[in-house]
Order: sequence, then C-alpha cells, then structure tokens
Amino acid sequence: FNRTNDVWMAINASSHYRKCGESQHAAEILGSISVKNRKSKKMRSAFHTTLGGVKRDLGCAHDAIELGALAHGLLEDDFRPCTLLGAVHMEEGNLSLGQEWYAKAVERGASVKSIDSDIRHIYRNAGNVQKEKLRTFLLKYDPQRFAWIKDSKA
Repeated sequence: FNRTNDVWMAINASSHYRKCGESQHAAEILGSISVKNRKSKKMRSAFHTTLGGVKRDLGCAHDAIELGALAHGLLEDDFRPCTLLGAVHMEEGNLSLGQEWYAKAVERGASVKSIDSDIRHIYRNAGNVQKEKLRTFLLKYDPQRFAWIKDSKA
C-alpha cells in the first residue's frame, strides 16, 4: 500500500494481520487511510467491513457496528457486512438481531456452513452466562441445525 497506494493491498494485509492475531497493526494501517473520496463502492464497502472486523477483534463493538452499517449501505447485496453485523450483535447479546443479519447474509450468498462456523466460534469464546443464553436461543431458533450445542459445556 505504501508503495502503490492501492487500498486493496491494505485490505488484504489487514486480513493477514488479523489471522495472526495482529489486529492492532491492521488498525494502524487501515486507520491511516481515507476512502471517502474513492469512487469504487465495492472497495469502500470492503474497507469498512475489514476495519469493522478489526474493531470487533479489538473489542470495539460500537465502532464495528457503525462500520458494518456503513459498508452495508454502500453495497446492500454483499453478504460480508451482514456477516460482520451478525457476529457483532451475537457477541453483544443481541441474539435475534444477530440472527437476522446472518439470515440476510445467507440471502446474499453466504453459506450456512460459514455462518455456523462463526456461531461456533462465538459460542466457544463466550462466557458461561452468554453461552447459556446462546444455547437457549439457538435451540429454540433451529433445534436440528444447532443440535451440536446440546452437548457443549456451558
């Protein structure tokens, strides 16, 4: 990015930094970029979604939700902002709203398998009280799809 000024390079670098637990470094890179005057809605949406994911990693749920909503407003047919918003709302305990966003993500092309993987990850990282709430909600929402959660420890 520093050499080419190609925002896609920063977005891709951010993804790699997040995977290796360096979200703060990704935040620094993305935080130094303004996409306000860029013409490509796809790129701006991807940028905001990626930065929203970074903010989620860093525990800044409010910022992640704002960025996800901004990205969704730019490209309403893209599932990625919906997935981000679903995950953040689930982690914040807004389970119905999170599930609504996940349903929108599936309508826009996300696989149920990837959504379920996100939900498993959220469940594994939740505290005991949140796990119990999530378990109750998911089993009521779709007992067959989320049958795996019956055997999970709270």
